[in-house]
Amino acid sequence: IHTLNFPILTSINYDAFSNTDGLYNLNIPNLESCNRGFISNSSVKTLSFPKLSNVSGSGDLLGEDLKNLTTLELGLTNNSYFRLVSNAPDLTKVILPQFNYISDTMFRYCSNIKTIVLSNPSNVCTLSNASYLPTQITNTANTTSYVYVPQALLANYKTATNWASFSSKIRAIEDYPDITGG
Repeated sequence: IHTLNFPILTSINYDAFSNTDGLYNLNIPNLESCNRGFISNSSVKTLSFPKLSNVSGSGDLLGEDLKNLTTLELGLTNNSYFRLVSNAPDLTKVILPQFNYISDTMFRYCSNIKTIVLSNPSNVCTLSNASYLPTQITNTANTTSYVYVPQALLANYKTATNWASFSSKIRAIEDYPDITGG
């Protein structure tokens, strides 16, 4: 089994999907709550939890050793000071449709992220410090890594505290639907 879809599952406990070699896609569209570390030591490549709103426990949100993970979608509104994952060197795309705050630990150990999609249409996501974003994003010489935001908020992001220092790396979601899905 390479793909698992759980359309009615709303809650997951710790280690629910640990040691799942051969699992490449995990889609739980109605997941609302989980314990941190519910997936680790897995070969999963894509994770999508657009309705996730409640995370309990301590440690990394997703656990450790997700070495094949490339795309992650989370419906949380803020990160509550957690790391996404430890040891996910292939993670290149993070979709955060409702985020409103990014802390210092959010992207720790996720240095290869090249695409961050912040699609909350209501407000600019607060960035506690620009140095907390992956270097692929903040390096203005890198022409393949960007933060994508709603067109209506693009000018606000480019002048917002901690976002302004790399405003050339901020693009409108609507202009890049193949990358952002928007």
